[in-house]
Amino acid sequence: MQLDEDDFSFSLSKVSFDINDENTWTRTKTSVAKMFYQFISLLVKNSQIDVKEIELLKTKEYTKNLFNDCGYPALANHREDNRGNSKKIRYRSKPINYNGVDLYVSIEFFDSDRQAVVEWYKNHLS
Repeated sequence: MQLDEDDFSFSLSKVSFDINDENTWTRTKTSVAKMFYQFISLLVKNSQIDVKEIELLKTKEYTKNLFNDCGYPALANHREDNRGNSKKIRYRSKPINYNGVDLYVSIEFFDSDRQAVVEWYKNHLS
């Protein structure tokens, strides 16, 4: 039997997200919302984000300026914030504690903002 290269198909294994490996940040199947949650959790844990930016991330304007396709603030004081007339909850159930205050992180991030989220995170590392 003679085989041609077109007779074969293969797939690369799924690259998983590793917060310590920058090479996985843009090549992963991890949602941008989950990635942002992990990034901001680590920034809070390591005191690499200040209260001023935390407060700004609670505003739609600042969030949209950073992440163009986000329609809601990246952070909220309550999980039910920014619902309007919708029944949809836009924030994760597990909060991040920042200086004794629970913060809820948006699930409304899109793949089109993946690079912007990565750049935002990297700016906090320097």
